[in-house]
Amino acid sequence: MNRSKILSIIDHYEYVSFDLFDTLLKRNVENPNQIYQILEEKIGLNGFSKIRENSEVLLWNSSIQEFNFPNIYDNIKNLSLDFKEVVMKKEQELELKYSTLNYEMYEIYLYCLKKHKKVIFISDMYYDHKFILKLLHKNNINKFEKLYVSSDYNKTKCSGELFKFVLNDLNIISKNIVHIGDSFKSDYLMAKK
Repeated sequence: MNRSKILSIIDHYEYVSFDLFDTLLKRNVENPNQIYQILEEKIGLNGFSKIRENSEVLLWNSSIQEFNFPNIYDNIKNLSLDFKEVVMKKEQELELKYSTLNYEMYEIYLYCLKKHKKVIFISDMYYDHKFILKLLHKNNINKFEKLYVSSDYNKTKCSGELFKFVLNDLNIISKNIVHIGDSFKSDYLMAKK
């Protein structure tokens, strides 16, 4: 959808919700999993990127509706607790380093602020609220009403439960809010539902 179409849609809503990863923010790498390859080089543990990736995939495919960052590392065996903490910290440092704005979406975000829209963020992400705030701050995204992260609420956009929670939490009806994101299922179908 082109920018002018998005702006014309936004004009009809009080609240504008943005997905974060791969929408308002992106990682300045070819593929998000490249972060794990860089991490592997930093910690000097051959094969770690595949282990890290597989641990996350196992959780996505499990019956757990939502998981958090420590859950991913709890799945990785043969790491001492101290080393695990070091690696988790390094991964977050890399996320901060390689996160950048998606400038097309950032312009839409700025338009929302200019038009006095109530901006919120809704993200299916294993990082917690505190870390997401660091990413937002690093990228000069400081003005918004509220941040909803799936790992904090144990509800996801993908299931539709996080959207229901947001409506109840904000005490609004769905016709007052529009959501912008990159996932056809999570950000379009489930938001529309």
